[in-house]
Amino acid sequence: MNMPAESSPFAFPKLDGSNYTSWKEDMKVVLMDRGCWSFIIEEDKPCPEQATEKEKFEHVWRKQRSRLAVLIDEFFELKFNPEEETIGIFCKRVDEKKTQVKEAGFEIPELLIALQLIRKLPAEYDHLVQTLYRLKDEEFNHREVEKELVNEAGRIQLKQKDLNLDYTENAYTVGSFRQQETRKKSFERSGAVLDPSRNPGQYRKISYPKGMGPFCDFCSRKGHDASKCYKKRNKEKKQAFSSKTSFCGTNQAFGASKDWDQFLIDTAATSHFCYERDWFKNFKELTTTKALLADKKSTCEVKGIVDVDFIVKDIKGNVKITLNDVFYTPNMRRNLISGARMDIAGLKITWSNNVMRICHSNNEYFFSAFRQDMLYIVSGYPY
Repeated sequence: MNMPAESSPFAFPKLDGSNYTSWKEDMKVVLMDRGCWSFIIEEDKPCPEQATEKEKFEHVWRKQRSRLAVLIDEFFELKFNPEEETIGIFCKRVDEKKTQVKEAGFEIPELLIALQLIRKLPAEYDHLVQTLYRLKDEEFNHREVEKELVNEAGRIQLKQKDLNLDYTENAYTVGSFRQQETRKKSFERSGAVLDPSRNPGQYRKISYPKGMGPFCDFCSRKGHDASKCYKKRNKEKKQAFSSKTSFCGTNQAFGASKDWDQFLIDTAATSHFCYERDWFKNFKELTTTKALLADKKSTCEVKGIVDVDFIVKDIKGNVKITLNDVFYTPNMRRNLISGARMDIAGLKITWSNNVMRICHSNNEYFFSAFRQDMLYIVSGYPY
């Protein structure tokens, strides 16, 4: 289905024999965007003239203050559930609830709508949320926030695709990988009911006498053991980066050919990477270190740590940039700049109209990166 650009931002393939699942989600987003979804689920029918007094009362009640209070509570309780919906549908649910509140006699401020969109997002959106908090007041609105969420969802989709994971074709309707994992586990549990070889009590929740139960040796708390302690897992993840980085594998799969004069900017990367040996100064050779790929099963080689000086070809002229502590990874297909490192260095990042603007801490303009597909790229050369 191809929508005119001026009437709808959505465009997706027509229904055929192989794409019903993605087509259904895309169509739902479009109908919700155009305010037509209520016709599908049979909501908000006008009160008929021959209605009883009770039916007329219930119809009027929707616009009373008690109804308004309920709607406002429902608005602030909205939460993105990646196990049941996509980011696009969540944004439309927020927009629909905002409209219902307005029809009931109160208009929710634009600031609160934008905050509600990012208030309860999964962990993979954390860096984007911090970036959105830094937007100027005139840019921080729910339309701008929704657009950035869509772009971030597309980036997550691309990373999942590079890891050979199941993903939704349309970037606007991409969900979380946990959604597929939950469905998989649910299927396994359902199949167990039909398997006579399994113990029926195998899936029952274990109950312990009062005062007894598992105890965690790591955090000294009751209710779980060390193998299930989230504090232990978080600590292990932080320590792992001293010799390994989980992002390297994702970056390695980004392209099929090497673009020596390009750097990708990625908000999820924890360090800079470069494969071009001739760019380096102050090269410090390392005993070959294995950098852990994002699938946690394979590795690539890190052979050194360096500083890189290069000139970015910006729209306002050439800009000199120095990247410190860059990993030399000759087997990678793309150079990469870490958005997290830029944030630590005090740089400010904003997105608008397919352009990533990077400014100094005093808001002085530094340089820009332009979006190509779902990637933000800068071009340059060493000096």
